[in-house]
Amino acid sequence: MTDALNTASTPAAGASSTAAPPMTPKLAENLEKLRGLAAIIADGDGKTNVEAKQKAYVAVRRMIIDGAFAGPASNNQLVSPILDIVDQSAYGKRVDTLSKNYHDEVIALNQDGRLGEAQVEVLSKYSEEDQRLIYDNDINPVFSGGMRRYGDVESWKSNISAVSKVRDFMAKAKTDPAVKADPKFAEAEKLWMMADTSAPSWTALV
Repeated sequence: MTDALNTASTPAAGASSTAAPPMTPKLAENLEKLRGLAAIIADGDGKTNVEAKQKAYVAVRRMIIDGAFAGPASNNQLVSPILDIVDQSAYGKRVDTLSKNYHDEVIALNQDGRLGEAQVEVLSKYSEEDQRLIYDNDINPVFSGGMRRYGDVESWKSNISAVSKVRDFMAKAKTDPAVKADPKFAEAEKLWMMADTSAPSWTALV
């Protein structure tokens, strides 16, 4: 989380160092909201369940990517200690460990260029709760404005299946003249050449 904040608000090279401007009411409001979310995530007495912590975790991410703390570099000095609470909490460490392990296992399994299938296979090895966290934070993370690429995990898996279907058809066409002569080849080739084969709109065309 802290790394994301630094990336989003690093000042331009050569920028002059000046005294921090007074805190605006909006920044003060956002900091108070961030503290509340951090408290939920860091709760260790068992009163806050995983669903509530994950909701708060996503809300923190949204605040960062939506620019809630954009502005002077001095803002980082106010925000970073709060994000450290999130990162060092048991839940923050759990999310970070899940993310690292998942990506390492996918890389190890993906030896033949079939990334999507590797992602699905690795994800299936985790508990249902961990699967939801990995999907929510890594596979289908929230973007600016609260948008996500996929509506649910099944739409993501449908896309993986669609990509596999078109890829295998195109691979077969390279060695089988009959497949290349198939009227469907031109359509499949057009789909395969599209810039974004991960979009739900692309999946719907397959």
